[in-house]
Amino acid sequence: MTHTILLSKVLGIFMIIAGVAIVLRRHDFVEVIVTFARNRALRVLISAIELAAGLFLVVLHNEWGSVPAAIVSLVGWILVAESVTYLLLPDRIVEAFILYFGKPGTLLASGILVVLLGLYLAAAGFSAAWSSEVGRLDGDHLAVAQVHVTVELGAVRRRAAIEERTVVVQRVHGRGFAEYRDDLFMRHAGLDERPGLR
Repeated sequence: MTHTILLSKVLGIFMIIAGVAIVLRRHDFVEVIVTFARNRALRVLISAIELAAGLFLVVLHNEWGSVPAAIVSLVGWILVAESVTYLLLPDRIVEAFILYFGKPGTLLASGILVVLLGLYLAAAGFSAAWSSEVGRLDGDHLAVAQVHVTVELGAVRRRAAIEERTVVVQRVHGRGFAEYRDDLFMRHAGLDERPGLR
């Protein structure tokens, strides 16, 4: 869960920035995509980096228990599949595939989708982090309250035990109830240093 929160925040912010850039500068990105598709050395280098990032996500976070976790894991697998495709398939097929997405309309739709996914991941990541922090603080307060209750119960039980012993001693020795109770309480609490009470 900790990895999901962290990666949701990081990927969410990245996707928001990247998506906004694609939407606002989609005509400039057309040239970038054309260059990427036709430059084999650049494509191999970027694909290798993409493969490393995808494997990192897949190995570190292969969880599908929630929607944010599934999106993060799916991003990792998409990176791996895309980079392996670019590295292994013939250049002609790869170039045609990349150029298919290098149109302003396609980039606009892709950018909006990326921004929406980024907003969702960032919101999920930061809200989960806030909830876990609040839960941790509530747990700390509960632990402190339990300690106070335990101390109070211990004091009540000790007082009851002293009262019971005082009654027994009064019956046996005939001493004054209040006098012996006070002596016994002081001795139990460790507040009287007189040798006769130790």
